[in-house]
Amino acid sequence: MFLPLVEQSCCIRSLNYLLLLLHLGLISLPKVIAPGRWCERADMGPQHEVLSPRQELSAPCSALLHFALLGWHLDAEVMRHGVPQGPGKSPSACRLYKPEKTRLVELPKTVPKCCSGWSGPLCDQEISDNGICYSSGDCDMEFAQLDTADEGPTGILGLETCCGNGSRGSWRNLSSSVCIPCTTSYLGDGLSFARHPWRYPASARRRVGRAATPGRWVPPHRVTCATWGGFHFRTFDGQHFNFAGTCGYVLASSADASWALYTAGMVCRDSGCTLELKMTFGMKTVSTLDGSLFVNGLPVPLGRPFYHNEIVVRWLGDFVSIESGLDVRVLWDRGATVYINIGIEAKGNTQGLCGVYNEDPNDDFTMPGGDLASLVTNFGNSWRVMELQIPGCHDVVGVGSTCDRKDIPGIAATAASHCRRLLMIPFDRCHGQVSAA
Repeated sequence: MFLPLVEQSCCIRSLNYLLLLLHLGLISLPKVIAPGRWCERADMGPQHEVLSPRQELSAPCSALLHFALLGWHLDAEVMRHGVPQGPGKSPSACRLYKPEKTRLVELPKTVPKCCSGWSGPLCDQEISDNGICYSSGDCDMEFAQLDTADEGPTGILGLETCCGNGSRGSWRNLSSSVCIPCTTSYLGDGLSFARHPWRYPASARRRVGRAATPGRWVPPHRVTCATWGGFHFRTFDGQHFNFAGTCGYVLASSADASWALYTAGMVCRDSGCTLELKMTFGMKTVSTLDGSLFVNGLPVPLGRPFYHNEIVVRWLGDFVSIESGLDVRVLWDRGATVYINIGIEAKGNTQGLCGVYNEDPNDDFTMPGGDLASLVTNFGNSWRVMELQIPGCHDVVGVGSTCDRKDIPGIAATAASHCRRLLMIPFDRCHGQVSAA
């Protein structure tokens, strides 16, 4: 039985109106949940308790590093729109703040979660431990499947094995056919975060230098500053120098102090020497203590991936990687070796012992006031952070040798122990060609 044209038109308008409301989210339909895929599970729900409210302060911009070490952060949003003028404020003043301090109180609650064997937003993706590993980043058959000695020519293996070392492109789940790029790391309970590995897939490295084409990975331009051995440095622009400082120093920082990395002295024991570090990324802080890592005061479990407030910590062999949302990456060997990697967005906006990143090494020895140091010792001493109180700290008067430092017990014995290895197997086979002396 057909409706009259007028009534048909009315029904069509009503249906279109209903679809519009659904699209705008003004009304919703109950979700149909597949039986057996959702389970009620007991969980602890966090609730924030305010310990101290947000604090604000106006201070001279020249004292940013001093206030950063005291826990203050630059209010970039206010500075972007100009600093308000008034009594006690000047054009050279910067607006700072201390964020609200809270603590989490865990309360028990019952929440719906995917049953065992299911995953995805609707719990409709069956979980499989096995999949196919591809050398491309999008499970593209243009690139051959990996042929590994352990897993055989089919390349069927687990996600962690495929993407664990950062050298493969992507992985496809055998049961759900979902393609997972290796540029995504997965933590417990299905949480994920984008990551940018230090080593890109081999297929991507082969494309370096080729003309950019749609859907093809183009490597970003990044530079790295490094320090190792307690007094060796290489700036972002490639300038090498030695500086055996015993105090705390600005290793690298943005000009507006939105991020900064400080050295805070060195501790030596029988097992070796450890360079203590302090980092600030906006309102987030990362610090080290005797080889352990802390993010906003929370200890990072040894050897386990850690994600907290846009700070990502990963363990890469002997190194630990710290990445922030400000496109700054730090590699630390839990000893005296540190690498700081930054993107091209930071060009012309860095300072500290790592120098000014502008592809010109001639101005890397720029001191805080803008003058160019003629001596390495003057340059290094100028970036000393007075707020970091380190026993026995004093300005450097000469380059000297790290082994002559009296403030680090056992450093000479540690160095001799490492050098003695050159006289042992397997290096003794080279003594006929290269003198061990």
